[in-house]
Amino acid sequence: MTNQIRDYLGQLRSHDDPEAILEEVGRTLMADVKEGNKQYPMISMDDFKAATLHEFNNGVLMAEVIPDKYRTFAIYMLRQLQQDYNCQTAAEKALAELATINYIHTLDLQQRIMEGLDTQKTMSHSHNSCERDINIGHAKALNACERTFVELKLLNILSKECDRANRQFLMTIQTLRVMKQPPLKVNIKTEAAVIGQNQIVQTNGHK
Repeated sequence: MTNQIRDYLGQLRSHDDPEAILEEVGRTLMADVKEGNKQYPMISMDDFKAATLHEFNNGVLMAEVIPDKYRTFAIYMLRQLQQDYNCQTAAEKALAELATINYIHTLDLQQRIMEGLDTQKTMSHSHNSCERDINIGHAKALNACERTFVELKLLNILSKECDRANRQFLMTIQTLRVMKQPPLKVNIKTEAAVIGQNQIVQTNGHK
């Protein structure tokens, strides 16, 4: 009886199980075909989850974590990296995706740094004293010098984040390159084997 319960529980699946998602999406698609619906169906959450099963090809999850303007290029870069490094396994494809995300984050952070520098340049030429007040939303008014101090702190944080994203990109690419290298063949001679060879040489020498 216990074994039967264990077998039954082992067959239970979450609604998020890949097979369950594919079955649900398949039923919906077949229903549309039978009804002769030629219009492009609305994408449901199950459709989205089904699409994520091909993440390393379509990059739908990756697109959720990067700004919209970079998404097309990111998917292109992901496919190029997989081609360049002949990614076959899930681990290799995951590394290619991580490298893509880190590279995109580097680009995004670099742009924000440039915008911050332009803001600093504009502010340095636009105020004559530290008495000028600048309102930031509903926050307390800051004078120009205080605003400059805040902007410089933000630039420092962005610079560190950009440097970290760049290092992560390089590290991921290096890891991917190492994974694709053929295994090294190393011949290891044990100490006993070396001693035996020395004894043979000495014996031959005495002869």
